[in-house]
Amino acid sequence: ADADVKKGNLSSVQQLGIEMTVRYGKYLNLLKEHAENELCFVLMNCEQFLKQQQRTVHLPITTVESGIHPVYFCSAHYIEMLLKAELPLVFSAFHMSGFAPSQVNDEITRHLQQDILKHTEAQDLQVFLKEEALHGFRVSDYLEYMESLELMYRPVLLKDMKNIRVQNT
Repeated sequence: ADADVKKGNLSSVQQLGIEMTVRYGKYLNLLKEHAENELCFVLMNCEQFLKQQQRTVHLPITTVESGIHPVYFCSAHYIEMLLKAELPLVFSAFHMSGFAPSQVNDEITRHLQQDILKHTEAQDLQVFLKEEALHGFRVSDYLEYMESLELMYRPVLLKDMKNIRVQNT
């Protein structure tokens, strides 16, 4: 009963993950009826334990308090930097509208959330993302452009990403 009450505290992704795990576990005859409550309890306790283990010396207090992972901050920064350097008119349009270019990734991901989870369960997420997610978009049409971006920006991005990893270990 305690886990039932606390289940409401889990995110929808966590709840879906537990449901998928229990369904698969029951299918394999590895889990019983009460497994969902027990998994909720384990997940919440693990989350609480891991929060206690996190170190906050390495990041600015505002970053820690925001709850946003530093990789997201870094990624959002580079999305905007690349857009400003490579497509300045598009960057200006975003800037004038007050809509951050990095938000597009969030919106697309949010829009596709259910499909992403469904295709993860079906174990064909990579196929879905390559072929179905954005109708009319073909990676092959932009491969040369992406390779040129890699040559120009990879050293800078990689250095910063490694710095984040070092700070968080």
